Amino acid sequence: MMRPRWRAVSVGVLLAVGMISAQDRPSFSGEWIRVTPPQDPPAVLTVEQTGEFIEIRPLSLLGPRPGRYRFGLQGSASGTSGVGGGNLWSSSVVWNGNSLVVTEERSSITQGGNVMHQSRHEEVWSLGSKNLLTVVITDEETGAAPTTMRFVYRRKL
Repeated sequence: MMRPRWRAVSVGVLLAVGMISAQDRPSFSGEWIRVTPPQDPPAVLTVEQTGEFIEIRPLSLLGPRPGRYRFGLQGSASGTSGVGGGNLWSSSVVWNGNSLVVTEERSSITQGGNVMHQSRHEEVWSLGSKNLLTVVITDEETGAAPTTMRFVYRRKL
């Protein structure tokens, strides 16, 4: 099971892969109500997307990470990474066709430089038929089987 630390980490960048023009990218902007899996009260995502940024404000503890997240969508390659407290981390945002892929990776390093633990969190955002937003989240970590969750949202009218 993925530990909550992923929920505290959010750094975004754009790595241009299979780049398409900004006009051809789907717009995730709007308020989205989760329909699958159901939740009472329903989980809500508010998304603002411009040609340069996407900002996500989830209002649920399940699904995409809680908090407020802003990712660059510039179309030029860039990256973020860091070292701190015995951890190496990196984060990226990639357009893969019409899907937006957010990936975060973390490694815990011993004082001798050996990797003790690795974890990876990936979210794939895509718009499907009937204007439904699908977010597929896969978490992996050392010594555990990967877990995948699928969330479907409808745009609030």
